[in-house]
Amino acid sequence: MLVLDEPTDGLDERNTDVVVDVLRSFAGAGKTVLFSTRHHDIVERLIPRIIHIHPAD
Repeated sequence: MLVLDEPTDGLDERNTDVVVDVLRSFAGAGKTVLFSTRHHDIVERLIPRIIHIHPAD
């Protein structure tokens, strides 16, 4: 299981692609990947199921 906080934050496009490929491979092997991010485009490339958590006011 991987638990990550903003795994692509601060990365350029090339290195973001590398991280996305590694995470996709890990998940494809049946492993659990849990991460938080504000980059919705990354989520859409990786995740078949999304849970949004919004802070309470």
